[in-house]
Amino acid sequence: MVVLERTADGPRYNPGLLDFAGRYGFAPRLCRPYRARTKGKVERSIGYLKDRFFVGRTFTDLEDLNCQLLGWLDAVANRREHATTGERPCERLAREQLSPLPVVPWATELRREERAAHRLAAAPQVAARPLAVYEALT
Repeated sequence: MVVLERTADGPRYNPGLLDFAGRYGFAPRLCRPYRARTKGKVERSIGYLKDRFFVGRTFTDLEDLNCQLLGWLDAVANRREHATTGERPCERLAREQLSPLPVVPWATELRREERAAHRLAAAPQVAARPLAVYEALT
């Protein structure tokens, strides 16, 4: 979960997200809830992958999926002209000269422990009553 709660002062982000953002040097920015127009381009690209790449394919493992995906990107997706930009994605990407994010070690075991501790801390408190109270009511 990215946002733990929305308050008048703004969103309260998941500490794990803030840690991740700090390691990779970005600031999270939220779209307004239930406003498809604010994140439509991102959502549409996921739909494009689902409709054009995943349908009818099978994969033996993650490596096979990645291999098939890279081949499809090179042969199909990055070769078409994008309707909004009027450019082929491979040309746009080359012009923008983006570089991969640095590999930053992430202590996943620690993160799992933190999540477990958060779940326990966030669990609702339930009042425990001795069984005698219920027996007296029946």
